[in-house]
This record gives sequence, structure tokens and C-alpha cells, in this order.
Amino acid sequence: MKNPLSVLLQMKNLVVLFYVCIAIIAFPSKSLAQQEPLVCPTIMISGPENADLNIVKFSASVSSKPSNSALKHKWSVSIGNIISGQGTPIIEVDISGFIQNCLKVTVEIDGLQPGCSNNVSAMREVSGCCIDPRLFDRYGSISFREERMRLENLAAQLEQEPSTEARIIPTDGRRNRSGLALRRAERARAYLIKKLKIDPARVIIETRRMFQPEPQPERMVFDLYIMPIIHETPCN
Repeated sequence: MKNPLSVLLQMKNLVVLFYVCIAIIAFPSKSLAQQEPLVCPTIMISGPENADLNIVKFSASVSSKPSNSALKHKWSVSIGNIISGQGTPIIEVDISGFIQNCLKVTVEIDGLQPGCSNNVSAMREVSGCCIDPRLFDRYGSISFREERMRLENLAAQLEQEPSTEARIIPTDGRRNRSGLALRRAERARAYLIKKLKIDPARVIIETRRMFQPEPQPERMVFDLYIMPIIHETPCN
């Protein structure tokens, strides 16, 4: 015959275990909860203003930023000198004495979400002719449904600008399998061509950065650029 005290202790342990299981089910650990997909903000460079003068102005904007985040801007230019605004969203550049056709302006922004690319460059005409690739959109590891919406926006813009083409630039993240970003870019290109009827010659995948290399992000990132169709070298 079992000891009544032993039976009572066993029943007590079962009751405790029952309530522990209920608590785990009702209040799962944050590590077990599904993480929200990383959606990186788009960084845009506008300008130059006063392009016919020796001092030109550029500004940077971010589509979204973390709450209570003070963004710091670090600018650099390929020609000329930054005379005001370093550290802020707006700079003035003195280009007097320079005769190059194009100015490359780069901004690096500290204070964005971890895992997102924080810098972008743009080529801007200051005299003569200049190829101007512009960043249309940037996103991370999102659902294909959301990606299709972004690609449809890109297709609509290409329809409005028939003399342009799209460049898809995939970047593998440190946490992703190597080559995964390229396969996703190929899927995006196929959707633009087959479903949205964009001329295949106007959708190009770039497997390298158009501008200076950027640090590899935590998760894969996709840049969508729009640029003029180049039939021949436009500038000597």
C-alpha cells in the first residue's frame, strides 16, 4: 500500500506542472514569437539646387526612422568642398573651379534600424551631361505579396518614363544563405517581365554595387534603381 503522503506529493507536482504548461502556452517567450519582417527605410538625395551657380545645395530624406531617434548625417562629395551643413540633412557645396561633368554625393546616416543599409550615393549633373541613376525603392526580407506591390509601383514608373530602365541590386545579408538574394532578384525580374509586361531589356540585375561598396547588412537588401537607357557613352 502506497504512503498517502507520497501520493499527495505526486498529485501536487502534477498540478504545478499543469499550471506551468498553461502559462507557457498563454504567454509564449518573445524568442518564440514570429519576428516581424525587416522593412528598411528609403534614403533619397535631392538636388542640386542652384545648379548654375558655384555653390549648390543637396538634401537627404528618409522614408521612415525609429521613434525618438536623432539621425546624424555624414556627407562626402567627389568634387568641390562642403562649406556648410555637415552633420545635418542639408549641405552646401562649393564647386567653383571644377569642370567635371558629374558630382558624386554620398550620405551616411547613423540612427536607422539595425540591419538596414544606412548610406546611399547619387551622381548629379553640374555641367554638361551626366548619367543619373536614382534610387526608386529599397526593401529587405519581405513577403512576396508586399514585394509584388513594390514591383507594380516600379513598373508604373517605367511606363511613365519609356526612356528609362530598371536595375535590381540584391545584397546578401550575413544571416542569409549565400545567393538567396540573387534568386529573389531573379524572381522579381521574372514578375516584372511575365506578369507586368515590361520589356526584358529594361530590367537588369546588377550583382555589384553601382557606387562605393557598403557594409554587408544583417539581412538581405534589395535596391531598385531607375536610370536612363544607355545606347552609347553619353559623356566624354
